[in-house]
Amino acid sequence: MCHGVSKILFKATLFVAVLSGAAANAYAAAPEGIGPLKLGMTPLQVEKLQQGSVIVSGFRKEEKENSPGQVSYKGKLRSTITGSPAETDFTFTNGKLTSIYLRFPDAPSDSSVSFSREQQDTIKMLTAKYGSPKAENDWEDKQCIYGSGNSFSKKNGSAQYRWSATLPGGMERYATVRTWILDMCPVSLRYNFSTKAEIRSLSIGVQKKVVKVNPF
Repeated sequence: MCHGVSKILFKATLFVAVLSGAAANAYAAAPEGIGPLKLGMTPLQVEKLQQGSVIVSGFRKEEKENSPGQVSYKGKLRSTITGSPAETDFTFTNGKLTSIYLRFPDAPSDSSVSFSREQQDTIKMLTAKYGSPKAENDWEDKQCIYGSGNSFSKKNGSAQYRWSATLPGGMERYATVRTWILDMCPVSLRYNFSTKAEIRSLSIGVQKKVVKVNPF
């Protein structure tokens, strides 16, 4: 083989390798799970995670209506993400794990902070490995005004950071760290009655990619 042809073949091989690497990176913008807990596992495989960096306990099937082919389980997940076991929902589609929904057990001591310490640590770890996420929020300050002249505001709404990776077949893999707060104004200031509800979560899953149609 002449030197010129060898050089062309080398360049072609290098180009294909670069393309392959780029394709692999394009599919790596969201995690496949948490440590050894991976999307695609069976319920039995999840239940067997009893030691190591991820431990699943109290794993039980939910008796509720699901979409065809879907089954839900509940349990507690201990990992390096949370300091204590976290309530977690597991969704299986056709026998394979397609969604992990973990609720963070702690909350910020400062009500002005959107994300807890554990959420912030999770965001940093995901960003370090998968790049900058898409940030969204719809916070609003609800004003509580009383006849006595007293007034204050309550923070309501949600905020989230989301990572996603496009998969073959019109699917996507995603990870979302989210805070949702509903904080209603007390009916009366005479009673110290809390009406605040908070959900701080991490969700990892695979789903059909939603394609927005341009109406214009």
